[in-house]
Formats: sequence, C-alpha cells, structure tokens
Amino acid sequence: MAWLFLLGPIAKREKDVMLRKLPAFVMRPLRASVKINAKQSRFLAGAFEGFLEQFKSAPAASITHALGGMTIDEDDLSDEYDFMDEDDEEQNTRRRSRAQAQEPKLKYLELLQRVSDRYEEEITIDLDDVEEWDRQLDENETPMKLVESIETNAKHYLDILSKAVDKVMPPPTRELNYKDDVLDVLMSQRTARNAALTRAADETTDPTDEPELFPAELTRRYTLNFKPRTRSREPLKALAVRQVRGEHLGHLITTKGQLHHSTRASKFQPFQEVKIQEMAEQVPAIRAGLLTDTYLEAQHVIQHKKAYEDMSTDSKISRRIEQYQSSGHLYEYLAKSIAPEIYGHLDVKKALLLLLVGGATKVMGDGMRIRGDINICLMGDPGVAKSQLLKYITKVAPRGVYTTGRGSSGVGLTAAVMKDPVTDEMILEGGALVLADNGICCIDEFDKMDDSDRTAIHEVMEQQTISISKAGISTTLNARTSILAAANPLYGRYNPRISPVENINLPAALLSRFDVLFLILDTPTRDTDSLLAQHVNYVHMNNKHPDTEGVVFTPTEVRHYIAKARTFSPTVPTAVSEYIVKAYVKMREQQSRDEKNKKQFAHTSPRTLLGIVRLSQALARLRFSETVVQDDVDEALRLIEASKESLYQDQDGYRKDMSPSSRIYNMVRALAEAGQCRPADADDDDEDSLGMELSMKKVEDRVIAKGFTKDQWQTAVMEYTNLDIWQTAGNGTRLIFIVSEAAHMARDAELEMT
Repeated sequence: MAWLFLLGPIAKREKDVMLRKLPAFVMRPLRASVKINAKQSRFLAGAFEGFLEQFKSAPAASITHALGGMTIDEDDLSDEYDFMDEDDEEQNTRRRSRAQAQEPKLKYLELLQRVSDRYEEEITIDLDDVEEWDRQLDENETPMKLVESIETNAKHYLDILSKAVDKVMPPPTRELNYKDDVLDVLMSQRTARNAALTRAADETTDPTDEPELFPAELTRRYTLNFKPRTRSREPLKALAVRQVRGEHLGHLITTKGQLHHSTRASKFQPFQEVKIQEMAEQVPAIRAGLLTDTYLEAQHVIQHKKAYEDMSTDSKISRRIEQYQSSGHLYEYLAKSIAPEIYGHLDVKKALLLLLVGGATKVMGDGMRIRGDINICLMGDPGVAKSQLLKYITKVAPRGVYTTGRGSSGVGLTAAVMKDPVTDEMILEGGALVLADNGICCIDEFDKMDDSDRTAIHEVMEQQTISISKAGISTTLNARTSILAAANPLYGRYNPRISPVENINLPAALLSRFDVLFLILDTPTRDTDSLLAQHVNYVHMNNKHPDTEGVVFTPTEVRHYIAKARTFSPTVPTAVSEYIVKAYVKMREQQSRDEKNKKQFAHTSPRTLLGIVRLSQALARLRFSETVVQDDVDEALRLIEASKESLYQDQDGYRKDMSPSSRIYNMVRALAEAGQCRPADADDDDEDSLGMELSMKKVEDRVIAKGFTKDQWQTAVMEYTNLDIWQTAGNGTRLIFIVSEAAHMARDAELEMT
C-alpha cells in the first residue's frame, strides 16, 4: 500500500507492453490543481511555522499508535521493583523523571533539531497531527482546513511546508568534524555563504544589487514527506492505476500493487525509483488501446509481507499459539490451516508445512554448504487442487514466486544477460529462482517444461547457486530457495497399467533432488466423493471453509509461528543419528528387493538420508526445540513412506483401505512386530508378535504423536476388538493380540522345522 501524488499521465499506443503501476501523490508540473497566490502562500507558511514550533505530542500517544492501540504504562512495569531502592529519595527521583518523560513535548521542533544536528535525514509530517492542530485553531480562530487542502493540492503544499521548515530550522548544536559526510560540509558552506550574502545585501544601499543565493533545494539535506491520515472515518480507497483520472491531479491518493526495484538509473540516496506492476485482477478483459505511463512520487509505503527475521512479535498471536501448543495437536492444526478451503490431503499439507519451516543450513569450515531448504514435488491427476496449494504457499511465504513450466524458459528461471538501453552495457537480469532467494519458488506444470530448460534448475536444487558465464560476465548468483513443483503424469492422467517410472516421466537426476514426492490420484470412492462435493458446495455458497475439528489459524498467525520456529537450529544427538542410519540401511535393503521384483520407483541415495535429516529438523523446529528426537525421525519416515505408498496403492489392481482405523491398526501391528511399547513387567524372551501384550498408554501416545486424534484411536480399538483381532485387559491398560488356532499351528510347524 502506498500514498503518492501523480506527476502526470502520458499516453502512447504500443503493442504487447506490460502495464506498469506506480503509486504516488499527483502533480502536473505546468498546472497546479488549486491556484494559490503569493499572499496566501505567505499566510499558509506562517500557519505551518506555528505548527512546527508549537505542536506538542505526548510520548505515550505515539507508543500506543505504534503498537496498534495497546497502551503500556511504565508505572505498571516499574513500581513492582521500587522496593529494591533503599533510599526514598531515589524512588522520588525516578518517579519525577518518569513524569517528565510523559509530559507533552514539541514533536516536530525536536525532530528539526535532530535534522539540523545531522542525526536524521527525513521529516515525515503526520496529517493526523495537522488535523489535530487545525482543530485547535478552529476552537480559537477561523478554521483553515489544512488537511483537506493538503489532500487536494499535495505537491504545492509540500513546497510551502519546505519553506516553513527552512525558516523554523534551528541552528546546529553539533560542530562539523572529520566523520561527517562531504555533503554535510557542502551544505554547511552553502548555508554560510547564503547568510553572508544576505547580510551584505541588507547593508548595501543599491536596490538593484540582489544577492546570488543558492536555491533552497541545494541547501536542504532532508526529505519532506506526508503521512496520510489513519484516524479518519473514511480511509482512502486504494485505486487501480487505470482509475486515476484527471480529477485526481494534485490529490493525495492511495494505490496497491507489487514493488519492484528498478536497478537501471536508480539513485539509492536520497532518491529511489520503484516500479509497481498492475495486478492481474485489475486489468479488464479484451480491452486494448492507449496505454498510460503514470508517474507517481511516493510519500509513504506500507510493507504487507515482511521477511521472517523482520517480523515483530505480536503478543496476541503468541498467546493464541501458546494456548493450543499444550494440547499436543498443534502440528495437525497448523497443517489443516494450510489451504483450509481444499478438502483432505492432510499428509501433503503436513509436508508443505515442513517446507515452509525448513531445516537448518550447514556451512562447513572449508566453505561447503549443505542446504536446509526442502524440495517437494506434487504429481497427480488433473483437478486435485495442486495449483491451488501452490498459490496458497506463495501467499503465505514472505517471499514467494509463482511460475509455470511452459511460460518459463531456462534463462527466465535462472538469469538472463541483457543490454542496458541507457548505458549499452551488458547486465544480468535475475529470473524466478533468483527473485525467490530466501523464499519459495512454486513451479506449476513442471512436466511440460523442455528438458533443456529443466536442467537449468539442477544446480539450484542442490547447490542453491546459479553459475553464469555469458557475454563476458562470469559470476555466481545466490538462489537459496525451496522448490515446490506440481506436475501431471504422462498423458495427463495416471495409468495404473504401466510402471510408476513411466507415469512420472521425469529424469532420475531430478527426482533424487526432491526430498518428498507425492502422488495425488483422483480415484472414485463413494464416501470420499460425497464429502468432497459437500465441502466444495459449502465453500461456494458461504465463501469460507466449513468448520472443522480443532482450530484453523489465519495465514498471518501461521507466518508468525513459522517465523518463531525458524529461529531454532536443531542438532541431531548421537542416539538419534544411529537410529537414522539404521532406517537408511533398511530403506536401501528395501530398494534392493524392489529392484529384484521390478517395482523400483526411485533410487535411494545419500540425498534421501539428508532429506530425512531436513524433515526431522523441521519437525523439531515446530516443537521450538534445539534437539531432534526419535519421534521427529519417525514422522519424517512416515511422510516419506506415505508418499511412496501412494505410488503403489493401485499397482495390484485394487486400493488398500487407507481409513484412519486401518492405518492405526497397521501402525500398532508394526509396533508389536518390532517389540516396542511392551508393558514394564512383560516377558522380554517372547519376541513373537502373536499374543503380544502392549501397553495401552504407550501405544496411545505413539498413535497420537503420528497425528491421529484420540477419538480415532478409540474408534480403531473398538472396531478391531469387535473383529476379534485384539482385546483389552487389565482394566483397559493392556492391548493383547488374539491368536487363532491356525496361527498357533503355523508357528509350531515353523519351530519344528528350525
């Protein structure tokens, strides 16, 4: 959001030119919107001089405004420590100093003194203060309506107020020294020369001898800007550039768009040129004609999306997060808060949550860098909301770039060498991956990219750099970004009659760089289709997602939680490291068996091991922990296995039951076979899972830690108890698998053979 004034529209007929939008105040140099004569200018300058010299603002008011209406009284914070002062005189001195600090102060006169002493370079006039000053004049004198005049003739009043600042500016109290800038020395010399010429002109008797003074613009070392009103009943409406008409000339307007730095012909001190591209929803369809270049001078800019490290702590959001953190379900709540309008895909949303959090980046002593960013690929049938997930991640991430495979070339993703039209020099223009540095780059239609263009991102996905050697330019650009890609299978839809490798149709060198690969299939099932249709209809009728179990956080709350989680750098202890090694060895053994059975999908490589570590670190960050525990590794392995199970769930010609009860049963059966979650007094010699006794409390904790709810766990226990698979004992403290007669006979036969 930006408040600016218009410098004037210039129309030109041109084909295929991208519409640009630059927000500002509006001014046409040859014609002011409101005519003001010299007498009125002097009168207004005197009024502004009084405003600058006499306006008082209490510090408490400014603190309340800065913190969004939250008042902090220093007495509430300090009086509880007054008992520490042994001397009553010290307490009285502290109270007097606090009382003096809370007294109203000359806000702008103190600011001008800091500008004169070269501590500040910007003077921002808050129109709320001008409105309050005008209200005080209204009580005593004739109302001047200064704010309305400024909003309708901003540029001219900027000149009038600059003259008032020059006249009210106090003399500096700090002498020039060797640490000051050359510009400060020149400004001081120009001001002294003007003062000497003015004194000489006053002493001379020749009226034609006029002093040759420096223009006021060359003696000012400050920039003057207006800050729009925030307390008005009707805030300024954000206008699209095409809505800026002739009646807005000279007026204070508000516009909204994306800011892009213009590196060509930019002056970073004290002027910066910014280009704002018009938003797609503001462009009318099937309308062409004259294109208008609108030049706007920015006065005040509000940054809507900040980097994680620049986010300020919000106490309200922190209290809301802490309220649900103790419930143990915050991981699931945050995952459901990602694109809540999209039905299902809970495991996919959990993986996307870990993508936003990321792992810890490691830099070795010799400069080698091990990335901590997570790369994810979503492969699936059309219409399963892959693109909507990508759009949502782009919106939530502080720096997100969305592009498509067919609409992006290799140089469009990495960097292009172009000729500067001003200097005719060769310059580098960063592509989507460079613009997404320290963010997320979402690439839709990943399968439709040309192979030559797709190979351009191989270096980015692993080394996170882009090496350029073109047109005499040899350099390396940073592209520390996570890649989130969405692709369709071969021929558009997944064909269960051919192998997964043929369906995915992506090179192995590229697939190995993705930490998680999900296959999202659109398979007709009565229950799922009914729930999905109800969900979609509810969203269309009510313009919001239906109420679900638990809580749904807003994108702002998710962003603040992730910002806090990314401040942690978890480490892997020795015991967990050995557990990861064993899990990796088992994955390699499983790959060997899949190769023999011709069911191999992807090659398990050391990159897979690093992917497990990154996912585990992201899960530890979500817990606000500096240490990775075994449960984090188990959840990371579960996500990887869940993504792989989806690849083979149609391979045998039927779909496996993936209901919560079935998944809980498979998990409990795996715990029994691994000999885990045994009661404290169990016999360790019995390693057979048949008739195995498990601790109900331990199993329940492991199930809930995997993201299931307590109701789902109790439902699964009841269902499989009715099926005579297991039974509870010991007042519900133990879970015992029921052994059939056939199972006993099979086990006895196996023992006789051995």
